[in-house]
Amino acid sequence: MPSLEVSGLKQDAVLWTAAGLDDEAVVTINAAVEIKIRTEKRRKESAAAQADPVATVQMVWVDREIAIKSIIWIGTLEAWNALSTKADLKQVIIYEEIPDIKGRDLERTVTLQKFGDSLPALA
Repeated sequence: MPSLEVSGLKQDAVLWTAAGLDDEAVVTINAAVEIKIRTEKRRKESAAAQADPVATVQMVWVDREIAIKSIIWIGTLEAWNALSTKADLKQVIIYEEIPDIKGRDLERTVTLQKFGDSLPALA
């Protein structure tokens, strides 16, 4: 039986993890993988790593650690590959881990902001 922290992850998403920065300080990404998530659309303002206010659009529960600046698209990898117009990409700006009361399992969440319509270069 899966833990409570991952049992509610029923939606599909495509994840491109951040690999680093190129010579112009633009994020590079790894190849796409399909993951299970649970998402809630939320519009609010949050503080990013440098404490600058950032408009966020979604909160997503995930089953793994995800690097800041990674790219997520809600849907299956098969659907992404079938799209003629790529759109609605989101970028991870906040990653949080919340332990359960006994400290055995972690609830992992990421906060997303709109990214654009094209992916960065692959690493």
